[in-house]
Amino acid sequence: MADQGRWFKLWITALTDPDLENLSLENFGRWCRFGAFLKAHGTRGTLRIKPPGKALCDLFRVPTFDKVLDLLGSFPNTEIRYGENTVTVELTWRNWLKYQEDTTVARRMKKHRMLRLKKRGEEKRRDEKRSKTPISPKGGELVFEFWKWGFEKTRAKFTPDRRKKVAARLNEGFTPYEIVWATVGCSKSPMHMGQNDRDTVYDDLTTICKTGSQIEKLQVHAKEQEVISELRKFKEETGIEIGSQEGQGDTSTVVHSGTGGGDEKSGNREVET
Repeated sequence: MADQGRWFKLWITALTDPDLENLSLENFGRWCRFGAFLKAHGTRGTLRIKPPGKALCDLFRVPTFDKVLDLLGSFPNTEIRYGENTVTVELTWRNWLKYQEDTTVARRMKKHRMLRLKKRGEEKRRDEKRSKTPISPKGGELVFEFWKWGFEKTRAKFTPDRRKKVAARLNEGFTPYEIVWATVGCSKSPMHMGQNDRDTVYDDLTTICKTGSQIEKLQVHAKEQEVISELRKFKEETGIEIGSQEGQGDTSTVVHSGTGGGDEKSGNREVET
């Protein structure tokens, strides 16, 4: 479920790609099957596997893992790396992000950030001496309540560190809705949900609000319709309303991440108080 995708894109240019044209029809089929397998079980174009790699042997319909590696070596833009103990093999599709990732959200977030920075610059030039308008604590409280609800952290407190991180992002111009979006994205990020070298879940509010760039990176993992849907659930279950950003009309909702990452759950997590 790594990329949590339902599709693997086969671009029509694959039919005339000079590197792919070097493959036999049988190996072209294997290349397509490998792409779908990587989408289902890898993380953003990378997959780690240990011999004998029966799943890939069955996928390619070959008898040995060595034959699998021979085939992968013939595929364009496929990189094979061996671990220090030569037990784990890391397979990477180098141009995966270019052809497989949905960058629509990322482009929108980048555009929104540039507009926000431009607006802040214009306001600063209009009145260099104007004091910074204090952020209402209500926005931070809403973000915290949503995060606590979404990750089922019923005993979590709005600690000074969490409050400071949220306030910093709000002062940068991020809205509570945008931070909620990042919270949903965190719940859908395989790395943050424990698929990493440390098998540790990184879902604390201080991690989500670490920097403005972190907010935007996490937003990429969630579609806006998913955010809106979760916001409705939040309102229905808690009665708390979080207004959406411009363009969403009267939609007032928050996100239920569905990760089950409550304080009572077991497993490695960030230290929480």
